[in-house]
Amino acid sequence: MAVTGVLLVLAGLLLPALAKARPASDLLNCQDNLRQIGRAFSVYSGDFREEICRTGGLDVLVDSTNPKKNYGLNQQWCMGNMSTAPSWTNTALIQDSLIYPYVQSLAAYRCPADVTTVGPTGPPKVRSISVNGFMNPINAWGAGRVFRKQSDLILGPAMTWVATEENPASINDGWFIHPPDTSATPAWVDYPASYHQQSANLSFADSHVENRRWTDPTVITRGGILFSNGDTDRPADYRWLQERTTVP
Repeated sequence: MAVTGVLLVLAGLLLPALAKARPASDLLNCQDNLRQIGRAFSVYSGDFREEICRTGGLDVLVDSTNPKKNYGLNQQWCMGNMSTAPSWTNTALIQDSLIYPYVQSLAAYRCPADVTTVGPTGPPKVRSISVNGFMNPINAWGAGRVFRKQSDLILGPAMTWVATEENPASINDGWFIHPPDTSATPAWVDYPASYHQQSANLSFADSHVENRRWTDPTVITRGGILFSNGDTDRPADYRWLQERTTVP
């Protein structure tokens, strides 16, 4: 009985520690994933005369595999659509994409803290990460300077993010769109994720990774509530990301 009592005490001490260790581990693993993606973009540019890997939105979306692996000019950093079947579980589309040869890991495309599945009990979606939509777009989204080559990064590599975790409320194509918006109440197009205690990781063009803790209620609740005109946190998060995305 005494041994059983000691074991129970030890279990009581260890379980809280283990519960805290998992989020910390997920955070570090996610940062490593994004670091791999960021470095892959840099190496790709080195192989192609500083050209940044092509990216694209819904207008050039490839959501089905080609047996001959002939995707033409619509082949981009990562193909597939995380909002529709069967693309959201299609790992072959990731492997047929331009950046995968530089990453060589399907796990790098999904945050370990992302528990999003296809339906309540279905398999996990294969990607949590999207890239800055102003990075060499096949077709430009709209307002905002696009970056075709590494030398175009006028904000500087250390101030230009490449990839981040996207909110499951908005993730679809491989883009994360965050246009310049100088209005008093800027409107999010895509939402960043908040898997790590209300924060997300971002990789930058110089290959460093940052963690940003959000205060915007729409981001924190994964798009679950709408902003009102009195949301003072909304511009702060929006501006922070905007300053590291592109310029008008």
